[in-house]
This record gives sequence, structure tokens and C-alpha cells, in this order.
Amino acid sequence: MKIRRVCEDDRKVLRVIAFGILEPLYGDQSKALHEWISGEGFKYAFALVSKNNEVAGFLSLKANPANLYLKISTLLIFDGHKKLGYGKKLLAKAIHVAEELGFKKIKVTVSDSKQESLNFFTHADFIIVDKKLGKYRQDATEIILEMEVI
Repeated sequence: MKIRRVCEDDRKVLRVIAFGILEPLYGDQSKALHEWISGEGFKYAFALVSKNNEVAGFLSLKANPANLYLKISTLLIFDGHKKLGYGKKLLAKAIHVAEELGFKKIKVTVSDSKQESLNFFTHADFIIVDKKLGKYRQDATEIILEMEVI
């Protein structure tokens, strides 16, 4: 497995992520898709690629210099690649980027309907700092977690 920046060749799989996975949870993802490919906004978008060049996971990060944190906007592992430690590899990449940029915290927002994701982040030393009803969807509660970067 290797982690690389996303590129134009990833457009098809990024469309699946944006419109098949994220849009039902968070609404329109057209802007995010454009930003992943162009590097605008999401300057840090990475693909976890298998030996046969298949995208097995995806990570997008957004810098928030005003608040001194790096936000994990998306971290996902595709079915068939879960429970192999790939999420930990992508999280390690996020931590590395945060350290490189001098951020003291990493934040992530997880839907309360995504218990597996919530468990992943809490087991990785993220702590719950807030909950927001209607942050992305009116009927959903988002859990905001953060981790101190040492």
C-alpha cells in the first residue's frame, strides 16, 4: 500500500466517494469533488492505493490556520479493504501533515449514525468536544472530535 496525492486519473473513484457515499449524508458534494482534483480548498487530498493500483481508501484534509487546527474532512476505506489497518495509515498521514504545517490539533466531524467511524477515532485518542444537531443535515447529529498533535 502507498499513499499519494489524488490526481485527475482518480476522478471516477472520487465521483463515487462524493456522490455515492458522502452526498446522501452531507448533501451536494460537487464543490468538494472539484476541490479534491484542483487542489483548491482541499489542498491535501490523498488516495491509499493497493499494489494493483486500486484505490482502497481516501483522505482529504482542510487547513484552518485561524483556529490552528487541521480538519479531516473525509477519511474512508472502501469495503473489501477494511480491518487491514489502512485507516490507521491514513490517520498517520493526517498527523504527519498536521505536524509539517505546525498545527496543534486535528478535528473531525462524524455522524452519530456512523458508529464504526466514531469508534475508530475514539480508539485513536480523539476526544468528543461537541455535538451539533443539523450541522450538515437537519435530522442528523454530528459529533465533533479532536486530537492534540504533539
